[in-house]
Amino acid sequence: MGDESKVGIPISAREFRRLVEKHIGKMQSGVPMETNDYITMTRLWNTIERDRLVHTDELFRRYYAAFFPGFVERVEKALGAIPTKGMALYSREHDLYLGGKPHANSAYRIEEVPEDG
Repeated sequence: MGDESKVGIPISAREFRRLVEKHIGKMQSGVPMETNDYITMTRLWNTIERDRLVHTDELFRRYYAAFFPGFVERVEKALGAIPTKGMALYSREHDLYLGGKPHANSAYRIEEVPEDG
């Protein structure tokens, strides 16, 4: 069994946090969203869930609460996701899981990146 925290798309902690803030705002404002928003939101939720980030930061608790379960049905419809084993949803078109086992395209891998300058 490998290290699950090493699975995902590399992202800096700063960029991850920026995306969480941006998408909380979108969810709360009710603005129309595009497919890429739903893909990003799914990756954010999977990362927060997998890395247990709700225990570390109020921002991540707010995102988690706003996304689940309120946006799951919208994500499912927008991405054409279907239920899979283990209560996950899978979008074949986007090769993206919501929930389930760690999957390279379905979450971010938060990395410490040296600050510029």
